[in-house]
Amino acid sequence: FFRDKDALADQSLGSNIANLFNPAGVQVGGKLVSGNPYGKGAGVHRVQKWFIKYFQDDQGSLGYSDPSVDASIDEAKLISKDYRIEVTFWRRFQQKNNNTGVLGNIVTVYPAAGGNSQENWGYIRKFIDPQGINNRTNENDMPRLRLSDMYLIKAEALNELGKYTEACQAIDMVRERARKADGTERAYPKYIGSDRPDNIGRTLTKQEFRWLVFMERGLEFAGEQKRWFDLIRMKYDENTQMYDYMKDTFIPSRPAADVQKQGVMAARKKYFPIPFAEVSRNDGVQQNPGY
Repeated sequence: FFRDKDALADQSLGSNIANLFNPAGVQVGGKLVSGNPYGKGAGVHRVQKWFIKYFQDDQGSLGYSDPSVDASIDEAKLISKDYRIEVTFWRRFQQKNNNTGVLGNIVTVYPAAGGNSQENWGYIRKFIDPQGINNRTNENDMPRLRLSDMYLIKAEALNELGKYTEACQAIDMVRERARKADGTERAYPKYIGSDRPDNIGRTLTKQEFRWLVFMERGLEFAGEQKRWFDLIRMKYDENTQMYDYMKDTFIPSRPAADVQKQGVMAARKKYFPIPFAEVSRNDGVQQNPGY
């Protein structure tokens, strides 16, 4: 995508991602987040609290958490063990008066505490364009294939083939980058393979490794339009599709206060609708369930 003030009538050339993903405010200090007339986001796409909690709690930071355990977290925790949490989710933003442009209150974003008020749901902060022209003309591209994606695809495939050591090596390449991302190596996320000195200290089963890859992809690619495909492609165990496990077991096990609009994972959303023209001209073609 690109912005071109001379071609505003053709807004399809630009991106509205910055407007949709960022909260209804600006960066602290007044730096804009999108080309919205007031430089703010619209706060349309928000992050479920359970998702942030998973990566903020101690087990999630280790990189493997038993899905049956809902570990509590320190709600006021500002510094995470995994650097990716800090660069993926908003922690605070500043309100701005639409009429005067005057900066106002500092708003912290869950799970951060403090400020003048708190947003109770998370926001993705990957897509910011202070030079955007309007809410639909920002220059934010949506990544389609990143190097970390290639490593995690490799880890997923090797695990299914029973090549545990090689699968660990692939996922640990992603974790090594995450540990060193801000220039100072951290102790988290822990490595998985036993060949690494700072590892989780145990061997995962095939099912556990599937869950590890699934959640690792969740943190790596949050907001990058990959989750639905992961849910459909991956299995939780030999008999359960990941989509069904998340919809029927994992999400319902989360505290009700941490889940918003649970119906978004309705059974029909496992499939795309078959075009009406195809169904109408062939009695043998049955529409997918729910459409």
